[in-house]
Amino acid sequence: MADAELATLARPYARAAFSHAAQATGKGKGKGKGKQAEGLAAWSRMLALLAEAARTQPMQRIMASPLLSAEDKAARFAQLMEGDLNDEGRRLLALLAEHGRLALLPQVAALFENLRAQQEKTVEVSLVSAFEVSKKQAQELAAALTRKLKREVSLKTSLDPALLGGALVKVEDRVLDASLRGRLQKLSQALS
Repeated sequence: MADAELATLARPYARAAFSHAAQATGKGKGKGKGKQAEGLAAWSRMLALLAEAARTQPMQRIMASPLLSAEDKAARFAQLMEGDLNDEGRRLLALLAEHGRLALLPQVAALFENLRAQQEKTVEVSLVSAFEVSKKQAQELAAALTRKLKREVSLKTSLDPALLGGALVKVEDRVLDASLRGRLQKLSQALS
């Protein structure tokens, strides 16, 4: 299944989890944005752990097993996550298992993070460069992106010498390819 299809299937679960997390932590006196941020962070951690578990071979075998019921599959996840999963997380697992959607956990976690970033007016940006980026350059890029995107930028940098020169900038689902390798590929395609 294509990434776009997986995201489409995962989106309602991510939105429901986000809505529940935001509403549950925003209720009552004295509970404001700080409590909501804590609640969203707790859900983020829980979903990230579930997504990682879903990527492991043993859990993939469990998810694919025709011999296990949906309840058994959810119970195996919950057992693995003992201590890291609250009641709401167990209910989400049961719902996903009931609909045969446990394999969507990585997409649900990623979409939840996007919703959280929008709520908190932050965005995670990945900069993959052919050469080491100095702290000053990273700060300048983060500041420029913050102004352009009108959101606080969390910049993560990494190296990929295969780019030959330049960089790739990834913001959510957008990629700006300013690498030499990318330009050479475009030139090659244009000449073909």
